[in-house]
Amino acid sequence: MLSVDRIEEGIAICIDEDGNEIKIKNKGFHEGDVLKKIGKNFIADKVETDKKREKIFNLQESLFDE
Repeated sequence: MLSVDRIEEGIAICIDEDGNEIKIKNKGFHEGDVLKKIGKNFIADKVETDKKREKIFNLQESLFDE
């Protein structure tokens, strides 16, 4: 799986599970999307993206919770 780090000039700059940077053509992806490979293509995995965003939100909440 890949995570979209940022978008630059129509290219999605992604990070794989080992921390490597991978560039792929942006097909409507957004920063923070989790992508999975289907054949030769990548698609946004909404379920995994939502899980990741919730995990990050909860972590942020715990850091600022008094």
